[in-house]
Amino acid sequence: MSLFEKFSAQFGAVTFGGQTYALTDQATETNRMFPGWFGDAAEGEEYIQEWSAAGIDSDENEVVVRWQFAQIKGQETQEDELDWEAVHEVIFA
Repeated sequence: MSLFEKFSAQFGAVTFGGQTYALTDQATETNRMFPGWFGDAAEGEEYIQEWSAAGIDSDENEVVVRWQFAQIKGQETQEDELDWEAVHEVIFA
């Protein structure tokens, strides 16, 4: 079993831009500051919640996978209800 297959089985895989990436860890909230992040919103206002996870491509190049979800401050969608297939970007590490 390849490393790609091992991590795909353990943490899952996502597709972005026609390429499939195996996650090598669980996704976590980034708390990165950018326009529209949590700190920019008042209670009841929309903000962008960002998550990321380490991963690899089929050639075992390391990547960071990022997701961004629109949320309402104080009325957030639970993480198990987010659309994890909707990858925002993949960055080669």
